[in-house]
Amino acid sequence: MVKDEQVKLVMAIIDKMLHDTSKPWTNWFGWMETRTNVPRFKLLIGLLLSTSVILFVFGPNAMVLSNAIGLIYPAQLTASLVFWPPKRKNFAPAAAVAEAQNKKFTYWLMFSALLIVEQVCGFVLFLFPWYMLLRTFFLMWCSAPIRNNGATLIFNKVIYKLLKIGKNVLTQWFLKCDP
Repeated sequence: MVKDEQVKLVMAIIDKMLHDTSKPWTNWFGWMETRTNVPRFKLLIGLLLSTSVILFVFGPNAMVLSNAIGLIYPAQLTASLVFWPPKRKNFAPAAAVAEAQNKKFTYWLMFSALLIVEQVCGFVLFLFPWYMLLRTFFLMWCSAPIRNNGATLIFNKVIYKLLKIGKNVLTQWFLKCDP
């Protein structure tokens, strides 16, 4: 997990770079800061967010960006889970590994279900201009490093129930076919 001190250190480094007079962007950020009375760091965050929104709404490669965000971070976490299993003080090591694996498998199952839904009814979904941006936020929520993230919630409320219904239907069908 990222610690508060690490985030503050990165923010301080970025802020120092924004005030460095040898950089080409210093004059522009200084001009904007005096005009708006907004600190340079906040201006940079606003610029990055607005650029991201424009790319996700109007960009030709919005699907690639969204899939990259939905793929890279969870893939890195899954790979690190394989090579460096978690160790928790309150759990047995096997229980900690099983919990982390279940969380990642749940995400990948949900990500696959999203791709299948997009294949079936993507022509309708892509008519909404904000779909890629909402999809990206949804994937970020589903892969968030919290206990009950979106993937866990959707798996428990939707996918698990559908799999349970499918299992019951198949069981009944096999019982009818049994001579």
